Amino acid sequence: MLAPLLLTSLLGCNGTQDGDPLATLDDRYSEISRDLAIADRDTARNVRNTEARARKVRHEQERVAFFSDPKVIATIEAARESADPAVAAKADAYWRHAVYIRSWTEQEKARETELLAAIEEQRTREALWQTPDGDVEISLNGRWPHVSQEADALTPERRAELLDAWVDHRTSWLGDDLIALVQLRNEVARREGFDSYWDLAVTHRGLDPADVRAMLDELEALVTPIHQASTERLRAEAETAGLALDFANTPLLLRQAGLELKHDEADAWFDTELAEQRMAEAFTDLGISIEGLQIYVGPSRYTRPGAYGFIIRPPEHGAVVVSNDTRWAMWPYRALTHEIGRATWWRNLQPEMASSPVTWEPAAPWYEGYGQVFERMLFEPSFLERYVPELPAEHRETLRAYRVQNTVDTLTWYVLATRFEEALYDNPHDLPALCAHAAAREKALRAWPYDGPKSSDGHLWSSSYQSGLMLNYPGYVQNFLFASATEATLWEVLSAQVGDPVGNPKVGPWLVENLVHTVNPTDSFSDRLKALSGDAPRTAALARYVGR
Repeated sequence: MLAPLLLTSLLGCNGTQDGDPLATLDDRYSEISRDLAIADRDTARNVRNTEARARKVRHEQERVAFFSDPKVIATIEAARESADPAVAAKADAYWRHAVYIRSWTEQEKARETELLAAIEEQRTREALWQTPDGDVEISLNGRWPHVSQEADALTPERRAELLDAWVDHRTSWLGDDLIALVQLRNEVARREGFDSYWDLAVTHRGLDPADVRAMLDELEALVTPIHQASTERLRAEAETAGLALDFANTPLLLRQAGLELKHDEADAWFDTELAEQRMAEAFTDLGISIEGLQIYVGPSRYTRPGAYGFIIRPPEHGAVVVSNDTRWAMWPYRALTHEIGRATWWRNLQPEMASSPVTWEPAAPWYEGYGQVFERMLFEPSFLERYVPELPAEHRETLRAYRVQNTVDTLTWYVLATRFEEALYDNPHDLPALCAHAAAREKALRAWPYDGPKSSDGHLWSSSYQSGLMLNYPGYVQNFLFASATEATLWEVLSAQVGDPVGNPKVGPWLVENLVHTVNPTDSFSDRLKALSGDAPRTAALARYVGR
């Protein structure tokens, strides 16, 4: 079993390679990154924790000051000209961090945190809808397919009323605070010579904006025919059911037509109180230890909605925070599998890579795909039989088929969210127009024969802006475009090399030997994956997966 490697020296001591001109920066940046990760972890655990929020502001200001120091910038710029490829590559990584951070003033960072807090409190506000007689009460905080399912027995008129209330609630945070946040970030980006903060963020993640747009085009071509076929089946179902084919009725029609697999029924066998224990067993069987990893699960009324990983002091210390609101649900299993899977990277770093935050993880577009490989295992029937033995056999194949379908849906959302975010940072001043454009794009991509709903204040609804990632981690959503392709490619390579990955003790050692320990500043994750896959086209494996 793989155990996390130990650093040969404590922070503050020289743990870097001899002759590295950036060694003088590594210790201080590691300290700042550690403190910031702890504060970010604590704010994720409780979005209303004002003390943690204040710490986060303070440490973000320290990071800004670090990259605003002329000596630090001079060291980075000199190292970028080094004849040593490893030094130059590491310096380029430092530069990507610097341009993303250094233009922020302390006052701007404090203002950003204030705006984010105001928006997040509005987004996480709980709301309920009731029928006029009070017999039916439905929470408005979920996605429409889940909210509307509770209204299947209601009349179309009542479902339409529910939809109106839901759209108003889900768009209520679109306003002046969002515009101010985007304007603030754009000012920061333009001081660094970028057209918008989206362009800066994409560069910071190790991507080229032009390549992002090319990937968007590739994925749109991949998913659109699938949605067109689904819509034709929905038309037939709507005629049979005597229902209008519109936004309000679509989830019901999808269920009746068998186009939305009933994965929710499987939730009753996923005990969230056993999730951490079962994931520990599953990773141990892969030859990977998670001992010492901090794991926190809490309700979304105060836990930041979603799943997040925080690298604190690798390879020993880090945390995972996951929101969950029910006792029986598959979601925490998925979230934990993904975030624990990502943690297997930094928990096995060699000392020279653990010494600097710029080498703690691969570029995010590929790092997310690495985590998704583990998440995919969860949906394999053999995994479910082994680690969730209570789940009836008929649900196992359904869940695997559901994940294929869900991959198409999430790819669609990644495309839409990326398009919206770029447009938002290009021109944030007319939110109704941006929402209308996003809604039209979603209608075309999903092949809807109807328009989406509109809020009472004029915002056309689109799934593209329903993301905490867009707010808290700008320029991050587009990473998943590349991550989905990475996951599919790595799964095929891994299966060819070690056999069925589920419960296979060869998986951990193979990943560490072929990816974690072979990656260095001159050998990127994407380069290594290309070599392992025989330089196959980047979306070829993904097309095979969603084509099942």
